[in-house]
Amino acid sequence: MDAVTHAGAAVELIAKAVLADVDVRLLPDRGTHHTLLETIAELRGYHGALAAHARNGESTIGAGLAIELAARVVDGCRSHQAAALAVMKARNAAVHKAVAPDVEHLIGLVDSMQAFTDAAANRLRGSSRDYWGIDFDEVQRQRQASEQRLTEAVEAKVAGAARLFTALVDGLPEDRRGHIVGELRRRSTLTDDVMDVTECPACHEEADVAWAWDADVEEEFPGEYLYTPYLALTALHCPVCGLSLDASEIAALGLELETPEYDAGEDFDDYR
Repeated sequence: MDAVTHAGAAVELIAKAVLADVDVRLLPDRGTHHTLLETIAELRGYHGALAAHARNGESTIGAGLAIELAARVVDGCRSHQAAALAVMKARNAAVHKAVAPDVEHLIGLVDSMQAFTDAAANRLRGSSRDYWGIDFDEVQRQRQASEQRLTEAVEAKVAGAARLFTALVDGLPEDRRGHIVGELRRRSTLTDDVMDVTECPACHEEADVAWAWDADVEEEFPGEYLYTPYLALTALHCPVCGLSLDASEIAALGLELETPEYDAGEDFDDYR
């Protein structure tokens, strides 16, 4: 529990450090609109008219939003965004529910923490060597080995699904192929809080993509908690070729999927 709590703290704080490096006005928990408004004011010459900086004791944005915004400005963070959110989910489970990951899961979470924080540290300093200190070489070896294993496993998955699809439709007339693909597509079973579609990396037909509600949870007062909702990518599934990928595998392939526009509303009330 201590390990995953510290991993979550590392991810959250370095994401916020990235935002502070871009513009400290991104940090106060007032909605991102205030920063956009200030930027417009400055561009039009109203310098200092709408000052809004993070002050001592002032609440900052939730970890989920901080990770999402950091991923928008740092390419390396973007490729590890889903992994960082998984770390925060495990951290919340440990802190607020006393639920600890098993050893194998924890190793993966530490790998995810290292990948995200390394990318952020590179953005902040040009190198992550100062961030890791004497552990730099060991961290780099661990990261490279972990990423290599994941990449090889995902590429094997995609290649296998592509072979299966080719064997299924190879040599069929176009109309027959279209009928089979249409029937398979209608048998889609992936469901979650928010759904979308994208091109399957294996068969290039339409695959389903799913996001689920999650939240940053902070205790405001004894026994009273503040929930800050966000959507976390969970899976890609293609009913045509059978390819299934989780969030880390999607990132390993370099698939860039935009988080849908959303309003928490009643959906998040149901989640809580």
